[in-house]
Amino acid sequence: MVKVAVALVACAAVASAFSAVPQAGKPHIVLILAVDYGHANLGYNARKTGNKQLIAETNTPNLDALIDDGVYLSQHYSYAVCAPSRSSLQSGRFGSHVNMFNTAPEAVNSADPISGYAGIPVAMTGMAEVLKSAGYRTHGVGKWDIGMATPAHSPFGKGYETFIGYYQHANDYWNKRGSFLATGEVDMCLSLMLDFFSYNETYRGGNPNPGQVTDSCKCQEGTETGCQNGGDENTYPSCFEETIFMNAAMDRIRAHDTSQPQHPLFLFHSFHFLHTPLEAPIAAIRELNQTIRDKGGDPINLESRLMYNSMVLLMDKIVGRLVQTLVGKGMFENTLLAFLSDNGGPIYLPAGANNYPLKGGKWSDWQGGVLANAFISGGVVPASIRGTVHAGIFSIADWYTTFAEVAGLYDNDEMKYPVSLDDGVLVDQKAKAANDWMDANRLDETTNPRLPPLDGVPQWAAILAGRDARDGNPIHISPQALVWKQDAGLLKLVTGKQYFGRHVGPVFPNCSTLQSGQNLQGPARQTVKFLDIQYEPSTNQEQIDTLTWTEDCGGGCLYDLASDPTESNDLASDPAFAVELERMQAKLAALNATLFLPNRGDQPSTACDSFINHGGFYGPFMALEQTSETHQCAQ
Repeated sequence: MVKVAVALVACAAVASAFSAVPQAGKPHIVLILAVDYGHANLGYNARKTGNKQLIAETNTPNLDALIDDGVYLSQHYSYAVCAPSRSSLQSGRFGSHVNMFNTAPEAVNSADPISGYAGIPVAMTGMAEVLKSAGYRTHGVGKWDIGMATPAHSPFGKGYETFIGYYQHANDYWNKRGSFLATGEVDMCLSLMLDFFSYNETYRGGNPNPGQVTDSCKCQEGTETGCQNGGDENTYPSCFEETIFMNAAMDRIRAHDTSQPQHPLFLFHSFHFLHTPLEAPIAAIRELNQTIRDKGGDPINLESRLMYNSMVLLMDKIVGRLVQTLVGKGMFENTLLAFLSDNGGPIYLPAGANNYPLKGGKWSDWQGGVLANAFISGGVVPASIRGTVHAGIFSIADWYTTFAEVAGLYDNDEMKYPVSLDDGVLVDQKAKAANDWMDANRLDETTNPRLPPLDGVPQWAAILAGRDARDGNPIHISPQALVWKQDAGLLKLVTGKQYFGRHVGPVFPNCSTLQSGQNLQGPARQTVKFLDIQYEPSTNQEQIDTLTWTEDCGGGCLYDLASDPTESNDLASDPAFAVELERMQAKLAALNATLFLPNRGDQPSTACDSFINHGGFYGPFMALEQTSETHQCAQ
């Protein structure tokens, strides 16, 4: 076990132990996060197209009902890939200010004790820490993907009282191990470790339940056909990962003590769905096929689309069961339920998502990659705005500050830790203390970059009032893209080479897509990794661009999203928008000067040794050792 002495981490532990005086009457908050959710794979969006086959294949009655009784967020922006979006969500910062890459979670740079790891730096306060300080009971299930090197990077270190889930970008839904089909990667441990952990007040580590780290329920006894996709006739096979997460989440709801309104529930349900590998119980596949027949649609003739839509159907059913549990407990009427995706759907083979009519998909800054499905619902949404669309600009980073607003922290000037108010702006005190510590110790900013402030803005009051909380406040999508509402319109700048610069049809992927891939015309995954070495699909750049449907915007493609939501009309060469183009380019350059780019380091071989010593489970592999400076920092 490698030990690292980090005074700031110890100081952070002291800070996170602080609990502000809770206030009564706060609503429960249930945050549901999907993965790689295609725009057209949500029934609410599919039914707008009027395409019979798409509507027949897209079955999300529970999500649609929640939207119809809630508020759809039509301009909700994320990062184009998982880990940066999740880091943004949990830290309240744009991806460009917290984590811009899907760095291997085993990465370590000992020269930077604050940010020299994958995921969220240790001294950034997590969303659950903030809500916990406001009196909330904090629980989570599912995908983490924002760091695991030290205990401070774990869900427990970021404020969750309990959590059951997995650390990496994805694992196998059945056996819980790493999978090349899941991520296109083989890690330093040859993807042999179990990626499934459990945290609670008495246990922090791998998973102690043998029934949860097995795929024994996958195959129907006495058959071989069932072994392909889960032969159990049960819609929720006991060892299927999403079943375990669903049961854990429902248990947290049922166990919540509603007699203490000063301690409401914060539940983070982080789906593995709809990330690869494309796996679903056979019962869900059969239900989808029957539903398509009942709706008069044609059978799905492509396995990836069949499997993806089966996963969508099952995800919707699980959301329905969570809502039923909240209703049965008498909690739903005092609940704010937020549903969102961490990015758009991947349109490369064999992923199976569909972002029609938007352009592009995951790994690109086109709308199909960054305009994520999102809505709010629940009993606390006023009747006057139910069934409406909120067109205000919303960043995934804004949930952090919005939940703080709902929790009453913007009305609590006495709050000092872990966040405080400074002229109405929420300040991350732990991050500020880290910066002060680095300044006091004269650490070079090149090797020890200072932590950026929060980027999130509170959105709750703006949604209630129907106004745009980010009117004139741009969203830094990535170093290559910017969304900015101005007098000239809702403008978006996209620069440089962008993957998947295509519009797909309403029924996608299809046999033509498969044939295109077989003819080396794409769409293909842009890279794969082996032992953290990145490999591209060809040594010829022109061939790579063909395979990945790359479009080059050079210095900038400019779109007015209000009139052109599908990014079909580039205004960059229009003289009428010359001033706006130059302004957008200048703003993007200014924002890029603030990029947070710490050296995350390399993967030590000792990490695999640590996993083996802990039963073959991924998890924290570095210990944090308090020093005498802890007491000085705490004073």
